[in-house]
Amino acid sequence: MKRNILAACFILMALIAAGCGSSSSSSTSSTPVYTVAYVPGTGMNAPVQGKTTFQLMITKQSDGSAATGLTPTVSLLMHMENGMNHATPIDSVKESMATPGAYDCSVYYLMASGPGMGTWEMKVTVAGETTTFNPDVAMAMGTETVKATLYGPDDIVSGMSGTSYNKYYLFRDGMISAAMPSLKLFISHSESSLMEFKSASAGSVMSSPTGTITQMSVEASSDGGTTWISGTDNANGHWSVPGLTGLVSGQSTTILVKMSVNSQDKTTDGKTPSGTNEYASFSVTPQ
Repeated sequence: MKRNILAACFILMALIAAGCGSSSSSSTSSTPVYTVAYVPGTGMNAPVQGKTTFQLMITKQSDGSAATGLTPTVSLLMHMENGMNHATPIDSVKESMATPGAYDCSVYYLMASGPGMGTWEMKVTVAGETTTFNPDVAMAMGTETVKATLYGPDDIVSGMSGTSYNKYYLFRDGMISAAMPSLKLFISHSESSLMEFKSASAGSVMSSPTGTITQMSVEASSDGGTTWISGTDNANGHWSVPGLTGLVSGQSTTILVKMSVNSQDKTTDGKTPSGTNEYASFSVTPQ
């Protein structure tokens, strides 16, 4: 009993230190083996539309000790106030190298939660046990662009339920520095009417008709499209475009991004490239 009380106190202290951020949690297992705590970031790392990182703290209920060597999975579903639901891209869940029982998670929220928008439901499954949380996600503030979309004819699917647009979502994947001007992106393809997302890199397998990505290119320009620099595929949807020019610390600039998948140019409206639909625009302020 004393150990269980100590374990509960430890988890409560972790949540308080992280600013809580979970409005509810529950486990589907009748005799759970593990206790899962959701520990969101705080301050600049608080949950927000776009890239968000957080931790899961997992302990054993038997003695409150850290549970290591596990492979937890995370799923996210937005319950919108208009009655519609959708998922969002999830990058990775990795065991922390620094803290026993901690698991580092990276997700990319399509939208914020709250009144007029909806509620995020996060399910964490560990060895068949599922715990549910409702993370609070803030709107992206300021002028920085956190995501953009590009798609083409192969991503427009017509069926009995209507036409769905399975777009490529391009997320900012970190800050950009004037001293080291490399734009980092995480690219994910929506499938099944936003109910599933798959990271986009060479070799990724998408739904029909795209299928396997055999060729993919990403290019960026920081001079209005005069010069285009080829990006590097870092696998699992992570891309970087190094060597951008003209970036000044603290000064907002626009970086254009264009993309091709299996020899098909993706555009902002899914149509043939013609002018400004050829690229997505990211407003960035280098450090």
